[in-house]
Amino acid sequence: MMKIMRLDEWLVNKGFISSRSKANRFIRNKGVRVNTKQCMKPAYIVKKTDDIILDKSILIKFTNPLGYQKLDLFVNQAEIPFYPNDQVLDIGASAGGFCKYILEQNIESLFAIEISPQFKPFLYLLKDEYPNFSYHIGNVFTLPTPLTEKRFNLVTIDLTIDPIFLLDNIINLLLLVTSNEHPARVLCIIKIENPDDADIIIQKYTSHIKNSVPNLQKLIFLDSLPEKNEKAMYVEFWSQIRES
Repeated sequence: MMKIMRLDEWLVNKGFISSRSKANRFIRNKGVRVNTKQCMKPAYIVKKTDDIILDKSILIKFTNPLGYQKLDLFVNQAEIPFYPNDQVLDIGASAGGFCKYILEQNIESLFAIEISPQFKPFLYLLKDEYPNFSYHIGNVFTLPTPLTEKRFNLVTIDLTIDPIFLLDNIINLLLLVTSNEHPARVLCIIKIENPDDADIIIQKYTSHIKNSVPNLQKLIFLDSLPEKNEKAMYVEFWSQIRES
């Protein structure tokens, strides 16, 4: 006799997805068809005769690190383009979610910086898979001289630090890593719980940053919930995108 099992449990049990919460989101994002019909009910009871088909294009987003899913939402909502000549810097790489997404976009190269050594194995695996990827474990605000000589035309920033500290230091950082010769785009996530506070903070710093960094073609801020809340708030993790 087949054990009674919910659809989200079935996905985990079969090894398609690592957790019930991810399976729940995958189902609600139209990733499953049961007997040719879209099923968006995680609590649906799976029957032995059911023909269950998974959407691979959606499934891949849920088998990648959370940062991959987050950047995918961000890029699609804000319509951020990637170009073959992009030399990208990812600040705050963590387990490489942003990195993996960016490397799939047919860019020229990606350099990532992550302060925590615990994420080195994940970044090492990416380096083994993508020859145009390299990384540095260390503090982005105290980079050694050889690294500060690199220049990038696309910078992504996702740091779990005080947003005021980040914004106070971002100008010097961007002056170090962008070029006066090539226009640069910057995608920066500011983690603030109160959207009203985000409005005030972002308005205060936007013009100052744009006036201080030559050849800054585009500056886009995304305000999101702090890291500790992101997993539980996957779909609702951001309040809105602001482009200047």
